[in-house]
Amino acid sequence: MTEATIYIERDGEELELTITGYCTRFIPAIITAHPETSSPAECGESEVEEIFCGGEPWTGTLTEKETHQAEKALHEQAAQDNEVAAEDAAVAKYEARRDR
Repeated sequence: MTEATIYIERDGEELELTITGYCTRFIPAIITAHPETSSPAECGESEVEEIFCGGEPWTGTLTEKETHQAEKALHEQAAQDNEVAAEDAAVAKYEARRDR
């Protein structure tokens, strides 16, 4: 589960919404000279599960543009989380080798 924040405007007020949802990773295409070793790109998908405003469930409805904004924010946060996890794994691997 990924959590991201977006800002929208309703009735002249800016709302800070916390979006939680799931994302699948974008996998770029692999193109080689041999078709049997090539693979198409797989588009990352996202699904908004819950929306909170001020820590409480938000009962409003996102517009199509806001939904795209929320999905983009989820993808960006998931990518950042993956980078941090990869960096942590690299540090742990280095420390394990160092401590031998």
